[in-house]
Formats: sequence, C-alpha cells, structure tokens
Amino acid sequence: MVRMRLAATLAVALAVALALAAPAATGVEFTAEDMESDDSLWALYERWGARYEVARDAGDKLRRFGTFKDTVRRVYAAHPGDRHYVLGLNVFADMTADEFRAGFACERPADGIDAGGERYFNITPEAVGDEPPDAVDWRTRNCSGGPCVSKVKRQGDCGSCWAFAAAAAVESLNAIKGDTGLIDLSPQELVDCCDRENSGCTGGFAVKAFEYILDNDGLASLATYPYTARQGACEAADKVPAYHDAIDGYERVPSFHNARLMSAVDAQPVVVAIDAEHQSFVDYPGGVYRGPCGHSLNHEMLLVGYGSTGTTFDDVGFWILKNSYGENWGEKGYMRLLRDGETDLGTCGILMDANYPTLEV
Repeated sequence: MVRMRLAATLAVALAVALALAAPAATGVEFTAEDMESDDSLWALYERWGARYEVARDAGDKLRRFGTFKDTVRRVYAAHPGDRHYVLGLNVFADMTADEFRAGFACERPADGIDAGGERYFNITPEAVGDEPPDAVDWRTRNCSGGPCVSKVKRQGDCGSCWAFAAAAAVESLNAIKGDTGLIDLSPQELVDCCDRENSGCTGGFAVKAFEYILDNDGLASLATYPYTARQGACEAADKVPAYHDAIDGYERVPSFHNARLMSAVDAQPVVVAIDAEHQSFVDYPGGVYRGPCGHSLNHEMLLVGYGSTGTTFDDVGFWILKNSYGENWGEKGYMRLLRDGETDLGTCGILMDANYPTLEV
C-alpha cells in the first residue's frame, strides 16, 4: 500500500513538473462541445476575438465567421489523439489562405543562391564540443547579464522573414561573444538596402543579409532604423551600426544530419529554412508540430534550441524555432517542430539549409 501511494505521489509530481516545464501556448483552446452548433461556434468566435482584441464591423465579422468555422474544423481534424499538440486557435483563425499569403508569405527567390561568394564550414559534434547535450534553449541562457535572444517581432504585411531571421542571429551572436548585451537590430535596413539576390518584402535569403552586414561593417539598431513593413529607399548611410564589425563571416551546417545541427545550435542560434506552405503551419497554436509539410524551402526562422517532451511512453524530440509572426502565433511566437523526422531532410526540410554568422573575439 505504501509503495502504491508513493508511486501515485511520484506520478502526480512528475505530471505537475512536466506541466510547469511545458511552454505556454498562445492559442485559444477549444473542445468538441464548441463545435456542436453555429451558436457555440459563434460564442467561440467571440471568445477568440476578445482574446486577440480583434475588432470587425458586423458585415466583415459575419463574412469571416465562415472562414473561422473552417479553421476550427480543420484544426480539430488535423491532430486526433495527439496529446503533444495543442487544440487551439491563433490570431490568424479568421484569415483566408489568400489573405495570409498576401500579407505574410516569405518566399525565397526561385533562382536560388549564387554560391560563389559563400564561405562554408563543415561542423561536426567534435568541432563544437563533445556529443551535443540532451537539451538546449538559448531563451533561458544569460548573455552579459541579460537575455541572449530578443523578443519575438511581427513582420506584418511584408515577406521579410529572411531579414528578421538574419538580424536575430546577429543579435544573439554579439550578445554571446561581446560584453555590451543584446541590442535589437534593424530588419528594415536589410529590406531597404540588401538587394543582392534578395527582394525586400517579396522574399530573400539570410545568407545574403550576412554578406550585406559584412560589407557594411554592421547593421543599424531597430531604434534608429525602425520597421515599416514595406520596402523603401535605403537610409543606411545616415545610420551608425549598433555593433561595429558585427560578424566576420558565416558558415553552413552540413545538410541532412540531426547531430550536427544540434551541435551548431548549442554554440549559438542558427538560421534555418523550412517548408511553411501548408495551412496547418499557419494554424499552429502550440505543441509539437509534425506537419503535414513538404520540403520546398519557403520560410526562414531562427533555431534557438531543442529538447524533448520527456514523457515516459512516447518521448518526442523537437526543435525550438523563433518565428516573425508576432507573439500571438504558436507558443508566444515560437514553434516546437518534430525532431528526428522520418527522412534525412528533417521535418519540413529543417535539415536541408541551416546557416549562422561568425565572429572571432
């Protein structure tokens, strides 16, 4: 009897610990009861609108209610019985797919990258350290007495994910290597000024942003070159870089290898490209995302760590990704993406194209 009580106590303690350790999902959670009628769905829509402070006129609200209902049913049907996925609704729940693509899609130019000017370096676990640790999360580490990762930002009506990912990677690198702490850098300068195979608000590559930062000895701060969500005239000549000599190069993580990407992100946050085209990515409210997704790389994010759910019978590994859709998407702007996918490409192609800036001090 004592053993049974002790086992029960330990089980409860473990469940509480796991619940406390789990990231807080941003989405408005719902159940099957919320889907029983149009009245219950309308009540859910009202609750969703209040949560995200969404104001619609009566006609627009009624029109979008149909889209909202489709989203609820799609999210409910997509992950039956998956206890590592949150059944919830994010800020985009009443936005059509066309509206989302017009405002948030972040394509990478179809003609690809001219690799002539790139510098690559084959990372191995031994090059960075011994075997990578079981878990890494740069959000919880300390850099010069402050954070190592800046707050999640919102790219808005501009396909500038590449600029946000590049700026965030350089921010974290300088916070880790330097002694001045974390300074928010300007994605807008990259959108306006970095035109080498990049297309401003219609897509680009973080590695080309790294080349721009190299050639210009740094990047302005967000405070001095604020974000406007549209491409304008380059004003870099009037700005002082926040970090002089912010990077001295950039390197690529060898493709198709979980352990090497784990070792790379143990040293610093890394820019990764993934396939974010599927509607389920847009819908993501929290939990471990498994897809569905392909491997056509069309979105860039900042990889800040990895871990696992720690559950006894179905332990699931995941990557921790910082997005640029604002804090009302996913887990306060972050996504946990399934690690150890079924293909060498990684879930949604995450193992195909990963890069990071370098700085020797």
